[in-house]
Parts: sequence; structure tokens; C-alpha cells
Amino acid sequence: MLAFLADTGRWAGTQQEFDTALAAAEDAAALIEASFPGIVPVLPDPAASLPRLLATAGIAGRGVYDALMALAARAAGVPLLTRDARALSTYRTLEVPVEVAPG
Repeated sequence: MLAFLADTGRWAGTQQEFDTALAAAEDAAALIEASFPGIVPVLPDPAASLPRLLATAGIAGRGVYDALMALAARAAGVPLLTRDARALSTYRTLEVPVEVAPG
């Protein structure tokens, strides 16, 4: 088994390393669920096709994650706060208000 551990930026080659990463992911999920109990739909119309929206906007690959964050902010009616200059074009394509944080 070989798995990339995003939190450490390295590869796990043993079951123990992989299990440790999964435990950390479970801890992260529990923290997120406790901190953010509400769910914000990314599209106001559940029948709307997210894949079609992204394809029409020319958003693919890594930009899909950026788009999901942007659409959630837009649906919640709040500006998106980011330090990720790489994703700004995705946010602008989707016409989401963005505030760039210093740092």
C-alpha cells in the first residue's frame, strides 16, 4: 500500500502510517463538524448541475475545489476570504466577492 499524506506532504508506505493518517482525518472531520454545524448548499437550486456549471465556466481539476468554496460563500451571502492568489481567477469567473487576506 502506498498513500500520499497531504498533511505531512509525504508518502505512507506502511499500514501503521496509513492508519495514523486516517485517525488524523477522523479528528479533523470531528473538529469541522463541531465547529461548523450548518450546511450551506453550493447551489441554490438542487436540480442545477454542478458539473455543467463548472464545465461551462471552464473550471476543472484543482479549480473544482476552489469553485466549491466560492459557491458555498456565494450561497451563504458572504465574501470569500483567501490568501490563495492562484484561485482568484476561479472566484472571479464565478463572480464571487473575494477579500484577499494579508500574509
